Amino acid sequence: MAYCTVQDLREEGITAEQASDSRLSILIELATQYIDLITGWWFEPRQLTLLLDGTGKPVLPLPAPPISVSAVYINGILLSPDDYVVYNRLVPDDRWNPRIERRRYAVFPPPPWADGIMHPIWPKGTQNIRVDGTFGFVEPDGAGGWRTPLLIKDVCKRLVVRDLPSLGQDAEARKRSYIVSESTEGHSYNLSKLVTEGGPTGDPAIDEVLRQFTRVTWAVA
Repeated sequence: MAYCTVQDLREEGITAEQASDSRLSILIELATQYIDLITGWWFEPRQLTLLLDGTGKPVLPLPAPPISVSAVYINGILLSPDDYVVYNRLVPDDRWNPRIERRRYAVFPPPPWADGIMHPIWPKGTQNIRVDGTFGFVEPDGAGGWRTPLLIKDVCKRLVVRDLPSLGQDAEARKRSYIVSESTEGHSYNLSKLVTEGGPTGDPAIDEVLRQFTRVTWAVA
């Protein structure tokens, strides 16, 4: 579970003298956890079994965008894939409101767990809905697979570089480690100086991306 690799940081110019592979691996893991905590998402495909509380409504919010759903159960009863709709489109972009929805019935009388108007619901309960699948806020990699969004990968690298000095070093040494310039894909640019307020890290190059990717809580329909 990491949004960049040791090799990514070596390619950015981080030498073995600045940090060993093992230290970079630890910092990458910490940066990944920090990104998840701040944004409320995760940004890689993860195969999971989710145990969710039934909403008593047709819509069931999910904790992360569904890439694919292999099985859904209500109170231990397996549903047919025809009984629900998985919202995992990129156009329009369903990632910002991840959910599955019961499909309306076209028969009468309606089967169990219906709301009385031919629209089944997710019956209220505690962890009575099970959803098996692959989840994560990812983007197409151009080869038929999925990858961590490039902006998140960049933020992960920046967070690692910020923390390269050990905790035993003084504040000035840590401040000098922050990225002030970068060369990427043949072009160079300077980054803004570190600011002390305005975001969780104080670095606008990091905080603006975290803000853009922070989860929005939607009301259940």
